[in-house]
Amino acid sequence: MALKIEGSPSNLSISLVSVSTTASEVVAARPGRRLLSVQLVTGSVYVGDDSSVTPLTGFLLNYLPNPLETAAALWAVTASGSATLAVTETYDQE
Repeated sequence: MALKIEGSPSNLSISLVSVSTTASEVVAARPGRRLLSVQLVTGSVYVGDDSSVTPLTGFLLNYLPNPLETAAALWAVTASGSATLAVTETYDQE
């Protein structure tokens, strides 16, 4: 299924994010966000919507729909070791 975005977003942000066994914010909430894409580069990662995410309460990133149409924050944690995520956001000016 293809996503259809009306108009063009004003901004693009691309980053690599390191994740460990301590929950960390991958991206902050952004009201003007159109799409959020999170790809696993290395390791295994569990994601959730706040700092209380754990491997038991989070969703394994492999099962998360991608890209996401969300303005919410995204937090991540590993069960052991570290992992790297590639994060891409498209968003309008806030």
